[in-house]
Amino acid sequence: MLTYWHRLNTRRTLGSLKNEAALAIRDDGTGVLMKFRTYTAKSLTWSTISTVDTRRPHLVKWRVRWPSAHLSSVLPAEDGLDVVAMPMWRQPAWARWLRFLFTVLLWYLIGQGVAALGADGETAGAIATLLYPLVLLLTPRFGPVEVRSLEQLPLDSTNVVEYATQRLAGAHPEALEAKPHRERVLARIADVRAEYGALKLDLLARIDHPALFDGSEPLTARFLSVLVEADDVAEDLPLPQLEALASRLEVSFEVAKAHADAVGIHHLPDDRRDDARRAAKVARLARAATSDGERRAAVAQLGRILDGMALHYMPSAVETLAIEPD
Repeated sequence: MLTYWHRLNTRRTLGSLKNEAALAIRDDGTGVLMKFRTYTAKSLTWSTISTVDTRRPHLVKWRVRWPSAHLSSVLPAEDGLDVVAMPMWRQPAWARWLRFLFTVLLWYLIGQGVAALGADGETAGAIATLLYPLVLLLTPRFGPVEVRSLEQLPLDSTNVVEYATQRLAGAHPEALEAKPHRERVLARIADVRAEYGALKLDLLARIDHPALFDGSEPLTARFLSVLVEADDVAEDLPLPQLEALASRLEVSFEVAKAHADAVGIHHLPDDRRDDARRAAKVARLARAATSDGERRAAVAQLGRILDGMALHYMPSAVETLAIEPD
């Protein structure tokens, strides 16, 4: 068993790190959490590496390597990394189920896409079913990670790098205090709120990804519900419940964004999709206009198209006046 929060020799083989975890710390204060497992079936042995980059903390990716490969071969291709041993990290069960549900949605969309190309229902279903294992394999898991460590200070992707850095410097395990940690969690909630607000002000984002702004879309409704909950109770929650709320908010936002990106304007009623394509084209023309006259004409045309669509979650004619040239 590894001694936690001490540097690892990167020449160690992956097979020797079975059921262990490590953290690669970058100079900029971010890091990559890694988890190693080794499996054997008959005469074949292989290792899997699950990774979470704290720059994208809600995507868990994994890959396969031979057990004889060195740890250095799976590290980020960057200089100045500090690699330390850490306790195993995990995702809650609901995050694993979320990945399953998301892949089922992708499977359904693949089937619909194949059917749209002219295949009959039985053929489309067979093709989608054959592709499902590949979709499941390539789809990252969504959800927060939890480090099996201190009870009094839960460690996750938001604070594990700082904690590991302090431990390497010889600090006491309780060096991270609750107050600054609480402020970081509140900042995570504020970041989601700010990103969603910026997207709502981006007319092209509204036109190209309407599902993210339609409160009747279940995944968007779930995100908006958590966002309202965060606005109402975040300041008063104890730290563990606040962390759970921030994680739910971030995950629901990522899932809603991914769904909106996947369906695009197909979220709209059939008879509004051509209008949406025209609106996106005109909005881009308005941004690229080289004169005020061109921009005003494009904005006026865009306003007429959007008003004609008569969908409450699409931008209004008034909002088109906010278009600024690139």
